[in-house]
Amino acid sequence: MSKQIATKNCIECVRGKNSINGNPRYIFTFDDGTEVKTEANAGWVYGLSNCFYYEDKRITFEYVTRRNSQIMTDFIKA
Repeated sequence: MSKQIATKNCIECVRGKNSINGNPRYIFTFDDGTEVKTEANAGWVYGLSNCFYYEDKRITFEYVTRRNSQIMTDFIKA
């Protein structure tokens, strides 16, 4: 699983279901239909801005594709 970097237009950001440990998760949807979720229990997520900040902006993120085809981010920058 190699990490890749992408830059895409974010059309929606929503707060997802918390991890089993109660940590927040976010789901970003991009104009090409790609859905990107933050990893469970990732400490950097606490530093994210409000979801509205990311909507209608170009977002750069690092991701890996998991076996179940979910794309998980390691960072997000608008």
